[in-house]
Amino acid sequence: MATKSLRAAKAKISAKSVARSSNWESVTWDDVANWAGSRSMTRGRAYQRGGRVQDLAISTDGRLLATVSGTRSYTTGVWWEA
Repeated sequence: MATKSLRAAKAKISAKSVARSSNWESVTWDDVANWAGSRSMTRGRAYQRGGRVQDLAISTDGRLLATVSGTRSYTTGVWWEA
């Protein structure tokens, strides 16, 4: 189940509110493995390839948000920190 803050953030996303300069385009699977570990990267990549990642969007504050269908459906998000 999604947290309240993620549900609220996701609800505010629209095509007009998507941030265009978030640098998410430059992230590679190797970057994900370095940040989250190879096990999480492998599982995430399998979910993506299997069509389980839906509603992928970038919020106005630069967070990458998605709905994922795993054991159950949930909303998840990641963001950059300086």
